[in-house]
Amino acid sequence: MYFYAPVPGYENHPVIFVSYIDALAFCQWRSISAEMPTDFFRLPTEDLEKGIDHAVIMRAGRILRDCSFDELKEEFCLVRVTALGGELPSELPFADVVEQQRTNGQAVITVKNSSPEQIEQTAENMNCRVEIQTLPLEDIYRIVVS
Repeated sequence: MYFYAPVPGYENHPVIFVSYIDALAFCQWRSISAEMPTDFFRLPTEDLEKGIDHAVIMRAGRILRDCSFDELKEEFCLVRVTALGGELPSELPFADVVEQQRTNGQAVITVKNSSPEQIEQTAENMNCRVEIQTLPLEDIYRIVVS
């Protein structure tokens, strides 16, 4: 159970040092306590992020990242690789793979610090089709704080 007592004079200031998961839990609790659907109160979406273009990601009072949302989105991407003839090799030759899920002929990987051109060239050299997507900010946050 959480208890929050604001410091006098700071009652209308934002709460800081809150994890993403705790913020989601608060939104759900606030929605239920207001007798609204559980997703009535929610965290900002990508539409709101367009007006707020800065992220400070912290853990245990330490700043992990202090940059724009665009910089975060450029740093990570989601890549789907499909073998055009047969199976994928056991080791995928992509640099800085953060996460990976795979079947025999397909892999979905999260890649860090690779340009779309590098990814496409690597996939072409493997005789694979590739789809590159922007990684959602929730996933980027999870990766950065882990």
